[in-house]
Amino acid sequence: MKILAVIPTYNERENVGVIAPALLALPLDISILFIDDNSPDGTADRVREIASDYEPGKVDVMVRVDRPRGLGNAYKDGFEEAITRDVDAILQMDADGQHPIEAVSRMAEMMQERELGLVIASRYVAGGGTGEWGAARKLISSFAGFAARRMLNLPYQDLTGGFKLWRRDALASIQPGKLSSKGYVFQIEATLRATRRGVKGAECPFVFGLRERGDSKMSREIAIEAAKRMITWAVKPETIG
Repeated sequence: MKILAVIPTYNERENVGVIAPALLALPLDISILFIDDNSPDGTADRVREIASDYEPGKVDVMVRVDRPRGLGNAYKDGFEEAITRDVDAILQMDADGQHPIEAVSRMAEMMQERELGLVIASRYVAGGGTGEWGAARKLISSFAGFAARRMLNLPYQDLTGGFKLWRRDALASIQPGKLSSKGYVFQIEATLRATRRGVKGAECPFVFGLRERGDSKMSREIAIEAAKRMITWAVKPETIG
């Protein structure tokens, strides 16, 4: 199975030098596309340096200049590019060390053995966890997932995470370019569209790590967007497309 990892970055110069070699060392046929929001710290230049150490096509970077910022917008551009490539699956993950590289092999194995269209790396199924999170953060994350499940009638325990493996045809079926969310609620919107299109999915446990490098992009505005959009999707299901 050929896998393309799509990884958004903004000021992740240190992180890309760690995650790229680790991913490419896995016993998988994997390549990487970093989606960089024109980071002022030179993240894109660092990716190009890394790419020179590998065969062409193994490591690439898309620099988003004069494009709307935000995680959702970066993923939309990355996914639109990914589904045009000759790959079987698209991996989405963060670059900050919180998504463990070793879980990727388990996700790929689960996808192949169970013929799945989507594998969600989950903190909230047996064997998963949130590591050293504080009580307040655990409560907020758990409540967000509970609210999404109940409001949107979704079958998964972990709906707010961004560590997923998609079959290329399953990802294409949700029409990534039509996803409307900008922040972290993008994760819920993508899973919701996939579920409504009949994509067969399952959750693979993993333990979420503490941020090793860089700063969190979470903000009050992102949380407000998530709440508003979930209410809209619950009240007006047709708006999800």
